[in-house]
Amino acid sequence: MEWDREAVEEFVKMPLADVMKETGKLFTEKLARRNRSDCVTLKELEETKRVYYDRVPEGVRNRELDKRIAEGEAGLRERMEKSAREILERDVDLFNVNLCHAKYFRCISQNIEVRELKKEVEQKLRDLKVSEMIADMLRDDERILAHHKLTVSVSGCVNGCTGPETSPFGVAGVSKPMITAAQCTECFTCVDRCRKNAILIRKGRPEIDAAACDRCGNCIKFCPNNVFVSEESGYRIFVGGKFGRFHHDGYELFKIADKETLMKALEATVELIREESIGEESLTSILNRVGVAPIFQKLYQENSDTTKKVKLNITGMSCKNCVGHVTKALERVKGVTGVKVDLTSQLALVEFDCTRASVKELEKAIEDAGYGIARQPASPGTSGISGSCC
Repeated sequence: MEWDREAVEEFVKMPLADVMKETGKLFTEKLARRNRSDCVTLKELEETKRVYYDRVPEGVRNRELDKRIAEGEAGLRERMEKSAREILERDVDLFNVNLCHAKYFRCISQNIEVRELKKEVEQKLRDLKVSEMIADMLRDDERILAHHKLTVSVSGCVNGCTGPETSPFGVAGVSKPMITAAQCTECFTCVDRCRKNAILIRKGRPEIDAAACDRCGNCIKFCPNNVFVSEESGYRIFVGGKFGRFHHDGYELFKIADKETLMKALEATVELIREESIGEESLTSILNRVGVAPIFQKLYQENSDTTKKVKLNITGMSCKNCVGHVTKALERVKGVTGVKVDLTSQLALVEFDCTRASVKELEKAIEDAGYGIARQPASPGTSGISGSCC
């Protein structure tokens, strides 16, 4: 989102730590969206100040900075302003993707590559506009804090160094073993390495208890005779975990899944939060209320049967800003998957899931944004009533 020059200069001077300036940026842009503006102004920034200075007033903060400078921290304000400008130039995310030790070096236990997966998951979350979603869910009189972020934990193996079972969305790398025709020497290495006691040697051959096996892959990695090979590698997926005082183990969505399914499960989980969250309600709380069935419904429903397209004739659009306002208003309707608004023809082509949205809801979103719906097709160039942005 764009920031006007006055808002930028005022923002960089705010006496806040970097972590608060990051969330302050998101908070201010949230207020601009609420005001149906594509540009942050001093109006939104002043409101941000009132919320972010609620406990320690701006004057107290500035006096503390002056004291530190007097005690020898020369250039402190300049460094803070430089850091603030860098924050305005980059994306600030309301999500964390935590990786296990395999992010530093190859771990003998890992079954999946975690570093590239992190990049893909982060991009997916940005495409889903998770940061905007979370910011908009929070109250306008509440600061955005670190615990509001959505956490995705990724571990390269079932040892789960990042605690995927106790994360809102957790992933662990798994490898399903298969026994080959190779000669077994009965060295019992596989038995010793299996932490789940899922392997036994019978009549000179290993056997796997599929129900007990957690697909750690140790038998594959340590068998000296290649008796075991990987039949399938993939991702174990958990949702709704919580660590700490109100500890809660997550629900296991898949024991083993491919990357495409992983990304679809992540998208379905985000959509569940978007649709079901009551205020800043956690994913754990949502799943305790509605269960995991809605996630599977989103994963397996046939979009071709429910996806519809409709043309809406709009009045009141007279500039590109109007197009942007109408587009965003429609995109916020739950179930909308695509929007294309044309200024010349005054038409909006909307693609949506008819099980989650209706034409009446689309029309209401347009009217709430300050525009109208024409009963008859509008002729090219019709402007109608002037939009609120002009």
